[in-house]
Amino acid sequence: MITIRIEEGYRGFNILELGTLLEQGGPIVISWENTVPEIKLLREHQDRDITLVVPDLAAMERAASTVGGSYVISLELKSRASFNLIRKGGNWREFVQQVGPAVARATLFSLMAANLRAGHDIPAIRKVLVDSLFHKISPVDFDVLVALRATGIKL
Repeated sequence: MITIRIEEGYRGFNILELGTLLEQGGPIVISWENTVPEIKLLREHQDRDITLVVPDLAAMERAASTVGGSYVISLELKSRASFNLIRKGGNWREFVQQVGPAVARATLFSLMAANLRAGHDIPAIRKVLVDSLFHKISPVDFDVLVALRATGIKL
């Protein structure tokens, strides 16, 4: 399983420097730059537990778009997403432009999952997330769709 986390200034090895260590078992944590040679080598070992460490949200977006994987989403990022989506004065569109659509969608899914686990369903957000999966709705439009769904408008 591939996971992606943000750690500015991380100075670990990259996948190209590991050589024969890749053949040994156990989890691997590597610095990730999203180069073609790295991507090719990662695909050969994608059945391993590998954590890609990237410096910022933009790098996380690129890595996720290229190799997939799950995100380690910080509480700060979840808070920013929540504020920008549902609070007056928030700017969801700007938030999505800063983090990228894949990270925005994953963050919103993470928030919704946490709410559902706690017994709190937010139907408007749940419906927009389902629509985003099956109808390829851009995360940039989530705020408008949530507002419309919350008012009961059928889309």
